[in-house]
Amino acid sequence: MRRALRRHLPFALFPAMRTAAIAVALVGLAGCGGKGGGGAFDGASVENSSGSSTQVSLTPKLASLLGLRSSATTADGKEEVSRIACPEVILLDGDAAKRVYASGEDNASLRYQVSINDAARECAREGDELAIKVGVRGKVLLGPVGSPGTFNVQLRVAIIDEAEKDEIFSKIYRTNVTIAPGQTEGVYTLISDVLKMEFRHEQADQDYSIKIALADGSASASAPAPRRKRGH
Repeated sequence: MRRALRRHLPFALFPAMRTAAIAVALVGLAGCGGKGGGGAFDGASVENSSGSSTQVSLTPKLASLLGLRSSATTADGKEEVSRIACPEVILLDGDAAKRVYASGEDNASLRYQVSINDAARECAREGDELAIKVGVRGKVLLGPVGSPGTFNVQLRVAIIDEAEKDEIFSKIYRTNVTIAPGQTEGVYTLISDVLKMEFRHEQADQDYSIKIALADGSASASAPAPRRKRGH
């Protein structure tokens, strides 16, 4: 049985962030319990402070990019399905969005915001190891004083050993988002490499959890390329 969701307050991506922690449990990913690595998956159930839950829509396309196999072939040639409960994904308030202002911290002076909007994970047993892949999708949204250009996004993926409450893996992934002139937002998709952990049992959600966050320095913009003058 899965652990109870941690209590938290909901957050809004564009308004000011709330201060309570957010725990997002990504459940029901087809690749964690069905044949093959792709396919659709359920959304995340996010519990709020009143005890009710809100369904977060997650894109099946993001899960299909992960591509881990969760089944193996036995000696007699039959496919044996591995039913692994994948570790849940935790997203903490303050890690879901970064805002950059021209001056002060009011909406009128907002240049742009980088946010995490969707996430997926897939896991499979590979011998004595648990293989995990994580996918994250988000966007860069221009504010009232923002300008088009290329924006650098840095995401941190960490694995937590639940028994020791210790971070046993952490890596920064980098990608760029380009917002073209006349546009107000750009979307990024980032897929981790295969992360290998010790396989303990099929209830891997009791052994590990996955934390994702926008890393420090993720909200940075490259200078837009100068326009070429006609005739030169």
